[in-house]
Amino acid sequence: MSQAAYTLGIDVGGTFTDFVATRSGEQGFFKGKVPTRPHDEATSVLEAIRSVAERFNEEPRDVLRRLQTIVLGTTVVTNTMLEYNGAKTGLICTKGFRDTLELRRGYRESLFDLSLAPPPALVQ
Repeated sequence: MSQAAYTLGIDVGGTFTDFVATRSGEQGFFKGKVPTRPHDEATSVLEAIRSVAERFNEEPRDVLRRLQTIVLGTTVVTNTMLEYNGAKTGLICTKGFRDTLELRRGYRESLFDLSLAPPPALVQ
């Protein structure tokens, strides 16, 4: 069994979970995708790791043991925010900061143009 270290990048998307992996001492990389399981994204990540292990004739636990770097990203939250279809959400804030979310300073196309209408609130 090789003692090579692995580097793995995973992006959990709404339809597919994409991944790319390298193994130290080898040229190139291995990339692939597995279906994303809505509401169970962790399983999709584990399936990606299983695919990497199969490609290198390893057990998933051995890949995980020698995982040097893992970068995990997701577009699931971004899609939820864009589609406004997430769970009902509440906001509890410190006294004096009730308007922080309503101001939405970081969501304007032009930060200093106060005449622009703000986008719909994420929490109402």
